[in-house]
Amino acid sequence: MSCVLRVSSSDNDLTPFVAKSQLPIYESYRRGEVCTIGRKERAHKNFGFKCDVSKREFSDLPGQIGDALVFLQRHEAELRQLRAEYKIDDLRLDFACWLRIGDTTITQSDYFPPSLLSIAGNLGVGIEFSLYPKPQEEEPNQPPEPTPPAGAAHL
Repeated sequence: MSCVLRVSSSDNDLTPFVAKSQLPIYESYRRGEVCTIGRKERAHKNFGFKCDVSKREFSDLPGQIGDALVFLQRHEAELRQLRAEYKIDDLRLDFACWLRIGDTTITQSDYFPPSLLSIAGNLGVGIEFSLYPKPQEEEPNQPPEPTPPAGAAHL
């Protein structure tokens, strides 16, 4: 998933909201529940859930932004209801994108249009921009590394 809505509350169990919600929730959690991140286990410090907003590629930020705008417009009433009925500490759209800075690129600038910022701001939704390094691609048609013969000296 490339754009996710993250919701958390330190005071309110959001399970009743999740049970009746029309939002595309793919994960919910309660304070104290144990989760595994990588090889580490930890207990959630808050109540919360995550919604799928966009499944566009990490390289398609304009598409993610368009999907997020449609998502906020479509679910505006339910997001307002969430804010009215529960003490929400954090409500944010998290956009995932590839980091483009490298050997030939020294800056990375991305644009978020006023239409998205306006509706997000009016709903009390923050914007997060998560950058991920691109996975290394192997050179096409490269021969495999030679394997030294058994017993050969290693330098």
